[in-house]
Amino acid sequence: RAHSALARRAVDAVDAGHAKAMVNLGILLYTGTGVEKDAAAAAELWRAALEEGVQQADFCLKNMEERPGELTNMFENHQQS
Repeated sequence: RAHSALARRAVDAVDAGHAKAMVNLGILLYTGTGVEKDAAAAAELWRAALEEGVQQADFCLKNMEERPGELTNMFENHQQS
């Protein structure tokens, strides 16, 4: 469930069929930004985006699988700067 305006916009974009929005919503889900943390849902979105040809999804999946927590740290550090 989307708790922030950013998360609601991401959900709306995914619902409208924007594949790149799947990556963004996955990051929000994985990091718990504006939504409840849900790594499984994030991975599902990233796999779907990758099937649509969005290569950023591959980066997210690899980071989740090979370096758990690193994507969260990168995202949090970016928000603070």
